[in-house]
Amino acid sequence: MKRLLIYLSICFLLFSCIKNDIPYPTIFGGFKSFTVEGQKENPEINTENLTVTIRLLDTVDLAHVKLISYQLTDSTTISPLPEEYLNLTSPKTYVLSTYQEYKWQVKAEQIIERKFRVKDQIGESQIDTSKRSVLAFVPENVSTRNITIEEIQLGPSNSRISPDPATVKDFTMPQTFTVEYRKIKETWKIMIMKSKVLVTTEAPDAFVTIAFFKGVGQAGADNGFEYKKSSETNWIKVDPSLISDEGGNFSAKITGLSPETAYVCRAYSGTNYGEEFQFTTEPATPLENPSFDDWCTDEKNNKLWYPWAQGGTSFWDTGNKGATTMGESNTTPSNEVAPGAFGKSALLATKFVGIGSLGKLAAGNMFAGEYVKTDGTNGILNFGRPYTSRPLRLKGMFKYKSTPISHTSTSNPDLSALKGQPDTCYMYLALIDSDKPVEIRTKPSVRNLFNPKDPSVIAYAEYYTAENITSWQEFNLELDYRTTNRKPTYMVLVFSASKYGDYFTGGNGSVLQLDELKLEFE
Repeated sequence: MKRLLIYLSICFLLFSCIKNDIPYPTIFGGFKSFTVEGQKENPEINTENLTVTIRLLDTVDLAHVKLISYQLTDSTTISPLPEEYLNLTSPKTYVLSTYQEYKWQVKAEQIIERKFRVKDQIGESQIDTSKRSVLAFVPENVSTRNITIEEIQLGPSNSRISPDPATVKDFTMPQTFTVEYRKIKETWKIMIMKSKVLVTTEAPDAFVTIAFFKGVGQAGADNGFEYKKSSETNWIKVDPSLISDEGGNFSAKITGLSPETAYVCRAYSGTNYGEEFQFTTEPATPLENPSFDDWCTDEKNNKLWYPWAQGGTSFWDTGNKGATTMGESNTTPSNEVAPGAFGKSALLATKFVGIGSLGKLAAGNMFAGEYVKTDGTNGILNFGRPYTSRPLRLKGMFKYKSTPISHTSTSNPDLSALKGQPDTCYMYLALIDSDKPVEIRTKPSVRNLFNPKDPSVIAYAEYYTAENITSWQEFNLELDYRTTNRKPTYMVLVFSASKYGDYFTGGNGSVLQLDELKLEFE
């Protein structure tokens, strides 16, 4: 009887807010496909930023891109109608309409790879596209009256260059070349200069047990590196098989170093040595509560579970604060642990929370960060905890029960089509160099989710599966470093029993279980 009274009270509150006019349904309008002539790969269609990004071959004229086809979501119109040939020298804006209007941008990316190399060159050429100039260096004993051009490309791959580079030898003065493609004609100036410095050591990038060495030397010479601990006297020569050399720019990845240890390295080219550089490896900073043994309940609400010890500090958090506004915690401790483990594990269960049809699907989740607050029935979270080391991978043990997707997003038709398909668990790890954590908002009108392609992302790894994993198995998140010379400030680490839980899409009853996480540094 008490439950019925609560249900009737909720219904009264909801219906008392309804006006006489019936609002239009929210139907998303977007692109499902967009195909043009000369694209390198399928365009990137971003339904969050409302952008279509097309990557074109360098032979395509950006001002005259032929449109082959496009497809819109159901019940969507477009204005203006795309023309047969598009001028994509700047982004084009289209308004896609359903009951609402969505302003989309279609933009193109085109990379022209420019190259220049001469025999006996030192390092890479300096190519300035704004000034249309090239500067290359050779040793002092090389005559600039008899230079051999080994590679030259200053325009698209189908461009024409004159005079014939094979006939131009004298670079005692700058030489001028004309590059023609389509209706464009460019004039480039190429300079060859002599250098007393035959080898340069660049500052190394040091992780925990590995380091990345870079050097500049003479093309075709015996190029490599030596290193040692700062406290020792004997140099260790890097195995030549580990050296990658391209036109005198050479590099190597060194493994087996000790954490928090001072080293020194130097590059060599033939019998010449570059400057010595000192560096110190990073500490092997572990995860906090990696086995999920520590849990406590809220002092005022024993239904609300926290993944940290009573009175302890929080590294992990969950969406339990949101789930318990209408039900029980859906991320809880479990006594079932991985083989050889002790204590607890984490059980992440996707559940519909509410009464009858009044409520939402809440995906079981665990993340490094903080649940900030609940906005209506939506969450505001901070993803990320301070972290400055650079691991290579994260391993752990997991089990997964996948159920058919029972609830889908009303604001995204692409997700609505997933109903009835097996749910998918999702886990990802990112290292970012942002000045603050990533604010996550699940409310559709202000939705902001983590973007693995954000410029702040240094390294990223993800794993997902829709398979039922009935016994404990190991997962491996192998980080892909997009750069080695940037240090992270935050670690973003997220686990979810439903991949599209941010959109309240998933299977009621899907369960992801986690235990024994470990960061590896070698």
